[in-house]
Amino acid sequence: MDLAKELISMFTTSEMAKVFFTCSGSEANDSQVKLVWYYNNALGRPKKKKIIARSQSYHGTTFISASLSGLLAMHQDFDLPGNFVLHTDCPHYWRFHLPGETEEDFASRLANNLENLILKEGPETIAAFIAEPVIGAGGVILPPKTYFEKVVPHVII
Repeated sequence: MDLAKELISMFTTSEMAKVFFTCSGSEANDSQVKLVWYYNNALGRPKKKKIIARSQSYHGTTFISASLSGLLAMHQDFDLPGNFVLHTDCPHYWRFHLPGETEEDFASRLANNLENLILKEGPETIAAFIAEPVIGAGGVILPPKTYFEKVVPHVII
């Protein structure tokens, strides 16, 4: 309880009023997906279940978190990912930029690709987008400058 109180005191927003402890990152990611699903069910939006993650990402080893992970080796022979997961582009500029494409243009292309994926699937079916600030297990990948500034407006649904 002392740790929970200390964590809450670190945030200035009044919206941060609870702390939810888990034993691992995998369990934390599973819990956040289940909470998003519960929330949408409570609001009468039972179709809003799809989670978008990125290729090359790592979110854990449980069924949900391994499904979110964008690493092929975690999916092969395990019947993963689950049908609730969609993967979008990895923000690795050096590896995936087009010839002559600037870092800014690359970030814009990825944001547009994400928006197109949401529109293709139907915004009413998208529950969340999960993205690490720095992709670690997929190769220590820093997103290009302006990536999150460009991506976030597309995922506020």
